[in-house]
Amino acid sequence: MTYWSTETLNTKIPSQGLIAPFNEEQIQRCAYELKMGPEAFITATDGKKKTVLNKGECILIPPGQFALLLTEEVVKVPLNAIAFISMRFGVKQKGLINVSGFHVDPGFAGRLKFSVYNAGSREITITRGDRVFMIWYSSLDHTTSDGYPKCNDNQNTISSKDQNLMHGDVASPNQLKKEINGLKHSLDWNKWLLQIIIGLLIVIGVRFYFMEYLTTVKQDDIQRLRYELREEIVQELKQTAYQPLSEPTQ
Repeated sequence: MTYWSTETLNTKIPSQGLIAPFNEEQIQRCAYELKMGPEAFITATDGKKKTVLNKGECILIPPGQFALLLTEEVVKVPLNAIAFISMRFGVKQKGLINVSGFHVDPGFAGRLKFSVYNAGSREITITRGDRVFMIWYSSLDHTTSDGYPKCNDNQNTISSKDQNLMHGDVASPNQLKKEINGLKHSLDWNKWLLQIIIGLLIVIGVRFYFMEYLTTVKQDDIQRLRYELREEIVQELKQTAYQPLSEPTQ
């Protein structure tokens, strides 16, 4: 298996019509840089439908969301070669990860669909025409008869089948972190309130003990105790209402 050099790419791609439209400037260090194309589907999109991009329009991929991206170019792989695909380092550095396949079968013809995931902490902006993807060609030892089946029209667009496979809510790490912090905040509140209740019960128990064994219980004493306990509970609740609790970390 031999990877094609820049010189080989410059010769074979235009002569065999392997990438269209072809631009010699997009050949960099023995790879061809593919552009963001006319369609994308993002799992966080309102209405759960694909986005059609005109020239110069962009998409935003939120953190923790998947997207399906279509290349601008139509790619062909001859039966005597195989191709390998990835994303440019500048895009991956922002946190965008390719989670789809990493090779293109011999005999394939059509636009490439990249399934990606934003593992970063910020939105990632991609504009139609940006050089986002990369493809390398490598020769097989001989021409194969076991090529990719003939592509249909769905290969050049993000089909309804593609979208259905990606439907559903995605629990991003940031959202999960917020929910965990919210549960922790609620647990801290309940523990603090439970401590107050336990303390009041202890006070009530002690007072009744002394009233029963050390004094003669009178109706006035019971009424006074009820009044004092009610006042203590009111004071505790007032302090609770004005005492700020730590907010969950965002």
